[in-house]
Amino acid sequence: MSSVSNFEFIFKSLAKESSKFNLETQNYKIYDRILLVDDIFAFYSYLELHINDHTGTLTDYLISAEGLEFETKFGFEENTEGYGGYLEANYIWDTNQLLDLRDENYLSGTMNVILHSEAYKSDSIRTRAWKDTKISAIVIDILENELNSDAEQFISTTGDTPSSKNPQNWHMINTTCEEYLEDLSEIAYNQSYQYSPFLTFFNSANEFYFMTIEELFKQAPIVDIKSPYTLHFGEETQYDPYKIKTIENVTIVGSEVNKENYKRRVYKNKSTGVPEKEDLNLKNYIIKDGGNILVRKDLVDSYDYTDIEDFGIYQANIDKEFYKGWKNSQFRDSALNLRMDILIAYNPKAISGKIIPLKISSEVEGKAGENKEFSGNWLIIGSTHFADPEGIPYTHLLLAKSSIQLDSEHPFKNDLI
Repeated sequence: MSSVSNFEFIFKSLAKESSKFNLETQNYKIYDRILLVDDIFAFYSYLELHINDHTGTLTDYLISAEGLEFETKFGFEENTEGYGGYLEANYIWDTNQLLDLRDENYLSGTMNVILHSEAYKSDSIRTRAWKDTKISAIVIDILENELNSDAEQFISTTGDTPSSKNPQNWHMINTTCEEYLEDLSEIAYNQSYQYSPFLTFFNSANEFYFMTIEELFKQAPIVDIKSPYTLHFGEETQYDPYKIKTIENVTIVGSEVNKENYKRRVYKNKSTGVPEKEDLNLKNYIIKDGGNILVRKDLVDSYDYTDIEDFGIYQANIDKEFYKGWKNSQFRDSALNLRMDILIAYNPKAISGKIIPLKISSEVEGKAGENKEFSGNWLIIGSTHFADPEGIPYTHLLLAKSSIQLDSEHPFKNDLI
């Protein structure tokens, strides 16, 4: 990992009048912390800085820069083996506070700054309308013309095709782009992935997603599947960029997320005012891929229903696919209820929305040295890229799966969904 010595972080104001405030640095020690964070449930990615201001210079000179745009570059040059690279994006200064104040006769300490991805600056209350337009086309319009974003787009084509019998008129009334896009993701539907909910978010590489969870899982991994990240503690872990440094926790989210989804009873009200009931079962709304959801069948079967939701007024010629998308969205969190929290060497390709392959060893007799339950492809649902006090960058990942491939000898295999 010698190339890490070339680690750099550039933080440069794009305002002409603030050319003094660039903080371009090979001297990373002026920062106590640098965190580039994204999360599939948080929409906008953000940058958090803890800047050493022990002389009070920054506090006196800057005070605050709310709304100021900064160009950032984090990482080091990719080597011939494909290890390394940069995360480059623009961020908007949002908020700051002075922490850990020193016992001096002037204000000094550590300035904590939060900056959001640049599209955040353009997001405000909007009122707009679209006639005979697919949801996916509205998403592109908002991204490009309202948020003025040049983000790379990963947008799933929705199946709501307008026609004379199926008019699609949309009204965005006094709401932000973030809120409206998230609302659209809750009714969006893709015919190729009939039971898969949508997610929408920006990641730290300035990529924008509006895509089904199932499509996300079908993406190619960020590294060759023949050379997955492996868990192996020892001296080589320190120098091999594709060894997992630590697994911080493995979580089966369980009934906190799943219980209301065991059996959902949903209603839609026809234009005549007559309600129509439909019962939904967890087992039909999770990507199983031959695996198991770790919920007992007899537990689910013991309930008549575990939650009630109302879609509202339903017009068959307009709402057919939106109703399907809405049903799918009820199961979003259950579709990602198996979690793992890991630390790896810095990898700018490991960001929210991507797939990372893992290979976990096993000492259990008969498992041929591999824990297949926790090996395989995982979806990155949150990433934090940071540098330690010595200037060595790392990547912290929150991963998720929908189901686990249990061994045929597992005592409960046939009892689980």
